[in-house]
Amino acid sequence: MKNIVLINSKIETSPSRFTYAQKRSIYSSEERFEQTKNTILSIKKYIPNCHIILIDNSVLEKYMHCYFENEVDLFINPIDDLVLNHDTNINPTKAVGELAHIKCALEYIDNLDFEWGNLYKICGRYILNPSFNYQYFNNDKNIFRRNHALTDFKQREINQKALYDSMVCFFTSFYKISRRNYDQFKSAIINSYYLFKSDRRYANEPIELVLCNMINDKVEVKAIGVTINCAVESWIEDI
Repeated sequence: MKNIVLINSKIETSPSRFTYAQKRSIYSSEERFEQTKNTILSIKKYIPNCHIILIDNSVLEKYMHCYFENEVDLFINPIDDLVLNHDTNINPTKAVGELAHIKCALEYIDNLDFEWGNLYKICGRYILNPSFNYQYFNNDKNIFRRNHALTDFKQREINQKALYDSMVCFFTSFYKISRRNYDQFKSAIINSYYLFKSDRRYANEPIELVLCNMINDKVEVKAIGVTINCAVESWIEDI
């Protein structure tokens, strides 16, 4: 059965700042393109029977657009979506852009004409590495890795606990959702998106807490086998 792999990406970043950083990326568009090519190659190497969906609403150079058209199964490039453009280019909350991309892509996933078993979500420019073990993911559970550092930080913010049932944070760089939990996941994406956009209390909250607090049936793994490459500072880590 097919494994859907959804890549959320933004090759061309805007000059608008994030809430936590002056620049949205320290990398050029060309560098981000090359990094995203490596994302795709790593997926093909490590995830069998993959159906790769890439969403990126950048206005791309022709050679970039052609590469993605040829190398993924579905390239979603909604450059004329004004709301999505504002969410990803202007809104200072990084979570809004990521959730907007996923929300848009799920509408396409809803209309796929084949059966699939699992949905993997990975951030563009991040890569699966040799520590990735497909057998940890080949099941009907939602698979996540706990973000211990962020969890410890949030748990020290005692005054914020009333917002959540749990203060546990999980990485959203890469995770897997089972087909039987897809409807719950879709609701979590939509609800998180509108929370971040409408409730000012969530403006500086991490997506790793808000989104993952809405997703049940999580199985934790100690390592997920992904190399993350931070966009706003020179920081690369294997998780």
